[in-house]
Order: sequence, then C-alpha cells, then structure tokens
Amino acid sequence: MSEPQWVAICCYKNRDITWSRCTGCQPEYGCLGFRSSTEILHFNELIPASMLGEPLPLNLWPNLWKAIDPDAETSFAADPTPVQLLVEALGLKCPGPPPAPQNPDRGSHSSAAVPMLGALSIRSRPPD
Repeated sequence: MSEPQWVAICCYKNRDITWSRCTGCQPEYGCLGFRSSTEILHFNELIPASMLGEPLPLNLWPNLWKAIDPDAETSFAADPTPVQLLVEALGLKCPGPPPAPQNPDRGSHSSAAVPMLGALSIRSRPPD
C-alpha cells in the first residue's frame, strides 16, 4: 500500500511540520500529513501565539498519545487530520473549513487577492 500524497507532515521526531518524512521516521510514530496547503494554513491559524516557536503538542500523534494516556477519550473520526487533532488537543470547538479568499471588485483592475502570511511554524521548503 502506497503512502497518501501529502504536501507536509507533522514530524514526531522534530515535533514540527516538515515537507517530507525524516530519515529516522518509524511507522509506530503515526506521523500524519496535510492534504493541501490550505489545510496547513488552517492548522497554523489555530496555533495560539503562546505556542509559536514551540514544539507541537504530543497529541498530534495518536499512536503515541494512546501509549501515554490509554484512557484518553477522543471525539475525532478513525482517520483524523492534523487540524482535528490540534483542535482536540487545545480543547477548541471544531472549526469549519477556512473561509474562501476574498476578491473584491476593483473596477477595471482585476487582481486576485493575495493572502499575507504571518510567522508559520513550517520549515522552509527545500529548493526544487
């Protein structure tokens, strides 16, 4: 069975978001991936300012979370996303999908709205 196509991964070993699996990745870590760049942005929007620059919470790795606290109850589906796990870990209400980008009508000047990104916890993408 091949690995799903992910744009980034919650790496247990680095406790960070990385663009690919690390060399020491083990299947028992249960590292989950992001299916789109929109999902990564949504994830980063949920991170409180006090957690920026800190290692990601252990709750993002369900296999290890159950080993730490086998009695922990979760409300997410059998195949959770990193966003669902972060919401659960932080005790937030389940957010809906991120809003669609706004493209205000500017008369004859039509240009796509370009979102401004703040400090993300994602490591830089390696050059192609």
